[in-house]
Amino acid sequence: MLAEGTQVCHFLAGKCCRTSRLVGPNAIRCRVSATKLTEIVELLWIALANMLLVCWVHRSLPAGSAGDECAMRIKTVIVAAMLALGCAASQAQPAPRLYLTTEAAAPHSMLEGKRVIGIGADTVREIMARADIDHTIELLPWKRAYTAALERQDTCVFSTTRTPERETLFKWVGPIGEADWVLMGRADRKLNIATLDDARRYRIGTYNGDARDLYLRARGFDVDPAPNDLINPRKLMANRIDLWAASIRRGSATLSRMGYAGKIVPVLVFNRIRVYLACNRAVPDALTARMGTALESMERDGTLGRILHRYDDYGAAQGR
Repeated sequence: MLAEGTQVCHFLAGKCCRTSRLVGPNAIRCRVSATKLTEIVELLWIALANMLLVCWVHRSLPAGSAGDECAMRIKTVIVAAMLALGCAASQAQPAPRLYLTTEAAAPHSMLEGKRVIGIGADTVREIMARADIDHTIELLPWKRAYTAALERQDTCVFSTTRTPERETLFKWVGPIGEADWVLMGRADRKLNIATLDDARRYRIGTYNGDARDLYLRARGFDVDPAPNDLINPRKLMANRIDLWAASIRRGSATLSRMGYAGKIVPVLVFNRIRVYLACNRAVPDALTARMGTALESMERDGTLGRILHRYDDYGAAQGR
């Protein structure tokens, strides 16, 4: 009767489990969602009540007959129910929710009403949709956005330049974009710069804490960091800096949109980079793998190109 009782409980738990199988003589192993726990409890209570009723009917039977059989069945139901519910509770974990951070850098990421849009934001949002990952996106100053991904176990930051110094700090998904690092100068000032080393005698405006700022600092350049990259063109026009280390998507209309067409010009492209979604090391590998698969499907079906051209009128400032 023990085996029969176990089969009854296995059947009841299986009603609510996506997969269910016996492990050992009387244990149940299953995977369930939290919404199924109530259904499991209800079914097991019904089974227990039915067995109690049968045992009450046979309460006067002598030992060793159906009375003992009923007692054994009840014990089996109770043990199996406890095992099933314990397993269910351990498996019924809430779906992961990621906190995604980025900065305000039109047209890569910007607010439209209360919604974050842009090339990077739209790309990442589509990745999450295809990977079926719940998420929120928040605009922050770059250093706060980056630090959040370092410190919070549920956080990813975009769009992040993948450098050797950062390689072991994150789990990387991408690339989700690319850009040129460009030294920009005033059009009315002729600077003789053929290599990056030629710029050592000049003061270079950077965005505090971003990859270009760190790159130039590490190589001993004279940098003048700003808390917002959009301050640097104004500093350049006011002769407070000699050059501006910008990140520009090839073919973008960023300078025209900002009103600097013909006033600020590229002097030297000193690096070509790809940018990524950088996730905290605690983000599960299964999630980053799903994101990677989603991104590959976007590349295959042309979604990435369509998102890029959606913002042709804006240009881009990518790669922090």
